[in-house]
Amino acid sequence: MGAIFISYRREDSEGHAGRLFEDLVEHFGPGSVFMDVVGIEPGRDFRKVIDAKVADCSVLLAVIGKSWLTLKDDTGGRRIDHPHDFVRLETASALQRDIPVIPVLVHNASMPTQEDLSPDLADLAFRNGVELTHARWDSDVSVLIRALQAYVTPESATTTPTPKPSDKTWLKSLGGVAGLAIALGIGYFSFNAERTEQEPKASREPAEVATEAASEAPGKAVAVAEQEAEAAELARKRKAAATELERQKKEEAIASAEAARKQQAEQQAQEDLRRRKAEEEAARENAARIKANRLAAISTDGMGVRQISLSRVGDLSGNVAGYLKQIDRQTWHETDASSNRAQFTFHEEGRTQQAVFLFDHDRTMRLRIDLKGLQVTNQTLGKDEFSPIYDISAASGQPARRSVSAEEEFAFGTTGFRAVTAAIGGRDGEIRGYFRQTSASTWKETAAGSPDAVFTFELEGRDLWSVYLLDRRREMRIQLDLFHRKVGKAPMGSADFSPLYDIVSAR
Repeated sequence: MGAIFISYRREDSEGHAGRLFEDLVEHFGPGSVFMDVVGIEPGRDFRKVIDAKVADCSVLLAVIGKSWLTLKDDTGGRRIDHPHDFVRLETASALQRDIPVIPVLVHNASMPTQEDLSPDLADLAFRNGVELTHARWDSDVSVLIRALQAYVTPESATTTPTPKPSDKTWLKSLGGVAGLAIALGIGYFSFNAERTEQEPKASREPAEVATEAASEAPGKAVAVAEQEAEAAELARKRKAAATELERQKKEEAIASAEAARKQQAEQQAQEDLRRRKAEEEAARENAARIKANRLAAISTDGMGVRQISLSRVGDLSGNVAGYLKQIDRQTWHETDASSNRAQFTFHEEGRTQQAVFLFDHDRTMRLRIDLKGLQVTNQTLGKDEFSPIYDISAASGQPARRSVSAEEEFAFGTTGFRAVTAAIGGRDGEIRGYFRQTSASTWKETAAGSPDAVFTFELEGRDLWSVYLLDRRREMRIQLDLFHRKVGKAPMGSADFSPLYDIVSAR
């Protein structure tokens, strides 16, 4: 036969639950409907009775009003969250036993969502419910009764009905009213009047009743169909609303995740930028420190350098890739770090205090050894700019030259040669004579084996590798070219020197 369990919260839906109880008892019989007020004998432990009734019922009606979910206990927390809340215990017990649970919405209440409920009640959010309204109470209850007929069979028509409660407060007042009626002696009259009113209906002929029912059948069928259509439409709308809500939640979750991802990516990019800047700054400081250390370790300048240690451009590890070595006065070799074999040969073009210039005739390329910038650069003929090809990690040779006075600078020139003596050789290397500086402004040419001057010259000037003399008596200029190891002559006022002697040695 089965039984219906009505679960409700007094503060939320007591009146609706009592009215529903009456209608269900009227249809299914008093033994098929349980509600705590009328179903528990005095002195019984209502907790045990409720648990047993839930276990024995075929379906549970969860009557939900506007405050069903939000009612608070003495501590300020939601009652539905308390593990000993009877409404929670009733509903959870039915869900755990896989007993059908039908939400019954009253007072225009909304279905609770899964997020609103504890895990043991979460399944309630997915149960299809019905709505009871005052305006459509009879039709709404009819829809509910048709649904309950799948679980509960009405009791026999001969079963004697029990008094129907309207709500819990009304039952308490009923006892006082009945006692007062008895004291006034009107109870008997009320009883007989009720019977007199009911008896004509009971005394009607069966045929009359059947005819009346048949005449009302078409209208009832239409009403039932309309109610079913309304119920189906309501269920469809609720399902659509639940689906839309779920879609919106998913979209919000995706948008939130994407925003968090973008924020994390931006933070990571900023952190990477700060790290790169810090690394670049550290690299610059390290490069400056290494350069300063290399400059401090170099004890020669462009005038005295004889060997250069080479490293790859930007290599701060100190690894040596090769060397540039002066082989003789005019020749340099480039070697790798593992051997002394010359890879390239260069002709020295000239020097300054800060640089040495070399030329590669095979590749028509000029090299500049820049001791100030600590780089070796190259220049292709026809182009103005120099491009770095090596860093200088070390330089060795003669010590850096000391500062000299103006008088010394004039006397000995920027070439660094002092008291230059030139030996003049013939085809066979025979010494023919000498050029000697006799004063700050005077030079003499003497023949081999004779101390007497053959010619006397006036010092005209000096450059990096040459000394220029002037013989006014013969209107002649002399060039002591120490770079090419030649003595040349030219008419006064001319720079077109023609070879006169080879220079064998100089000091």
